[in-house]
Amino acid sequence: MPRIRRVEPVNIQPITLEEQVPYLLDATTEAFDMHYLVFTTSVHTTAAICDYLDERATSDDGVTVVATTPADDATARRDAQEALNVAPVRLAALGDVQTELRTHDEPARSLLETASAVGADEILIAAHDGLTAESSSVGSTVRKLLETASLPVVVVPVPDA
Repeated sequence: MPRIRRVEPVNIQPITLEEQVPYLLDATTEAFDMHYLVFTTSVHTTAAICDYLDERATSDDGVTVVATTPADDATARRDAQEALNVAPVRLAALGDVQTELRTHDEPARSLLETASAVGADEILIAAHDGLTAESSSVGSTVRKLLETASLPVVVVPVPDA
């Protein structure tokens, strides 16, 4: 059997924590245990997701709540702003709650960009027209997120209004 030669490493430098995980030490990033990205389009959606977070999130967690609307739909914009207004009140016990209204025709893409920008650990979205006892389908935004997101996506059911 051939003999295997041992090779000694040359010029090994220890890697610092900053080099291993620079985003964790970025001065602009808050130090949260978890950072949730919430997508909402209505007060009912926000309420359902806040109910979900009530049982999971702590004061050491951060939440960014995003609503996206088409640029030319004033009604959708008003509904989205109302949905955003609910979040800070319902999530007052958490460490930090940020809200953002975005104009975008592709909500899934906008959410993925925001998730990356805020360093989200999990995306929370509601199942609007699906996930009932009779159906197992979900909307196009949920489907796109489930197919493309590199972080966990939690689909929260919205009770009948």
